Amino acid sequence: MTASHYAPDTLERADTWRGDALCRPDRLRAEKISPDIWYAEKTDLVTRREALSICERCPVRAKCEEDSLAREGKASAKSRYGIRGGRTEWQRYTEYRRRAQRVKDAESAKSA
Repeated sequence: MTASHYAPDTLERADTWRGDALCRPDRLRAEKISPDIWYAEKTDLVTRREALSICERCPVRAKCEEDSLAREGKASAKSRYGIRGGRTEWQRYTEYRRRAQRVKDAESAKSA
C-alpha cells in the first residue's frame, strides 16, 4: 500500500499533533484495520461509519478537521476524496463553503 491510502499527513511530521492521530498506520495495524477504511466507496455506509467512529474518539480530531478544512480550498478533486477530520468529502466541502461565505459576508458588512 502506498502512503496515499492513509489519512492525510499521518506519515509525515509525527512530532506534531499528527503523531497522536488514531489513523496513523502503526495504530491501524495494531487494531487490524485496513488503511483503506478512509477511502470507502460512498455506498459502503458501514465502512464509512466505522471510519467516522474512529475519528470521533481521536484525541486530535479537532486539529485534523481544521487542517483538512484549511486544505479544502486548495485541494484537487482527487485529494478531497476520503474521510478526514471526522467529515466526509461532502461534509468538508459544505463546511468550507459555509465558512468562506461567512468571511465574505463579514467583509461586505465592514465595507458597507
